[in-house]
Amino acid sequence: MIEDEVQAHFIRFPSQNPSSNLSSGTNIEVSDILTRLAQVTGGQLFPPLNKDGALKIAAQFMENLRRQYELTYIPTNNKTDDKLRKIKVVVTLKDGRKINPTARQS
Repeated sequence: MIEDEVQAHFIRFPSQNPSSNLSSGTNIEVSDILTRLAQVTGGQLFPPLNKDGALKIAAQFMENLRRQYELTYIPTNNKTDDKLRKIKVVVTLKDGRKINPTARQS
């Protein structure tokens, strides 16, 4: 997924069936796995508590899709050592508010 530059976004509903394989401690593990997968791809995990929460999350997700940008970084160091370079992206709106961009690690 990372090589194909795919973002993974998940909506994670809590298990409604206490006897399912996704109940109790495993439920937390699944959320941890989905969170990590979303983070490494630049996506997000949305954990709604109910149907109304899911509708709000869907609206937020659609808004996020409309505000995506792609930044490309070309290092001045021409070494092909496969090392990652650290960059920091700061976004400041015209009114002075700062927002935190979501990005994948690569």
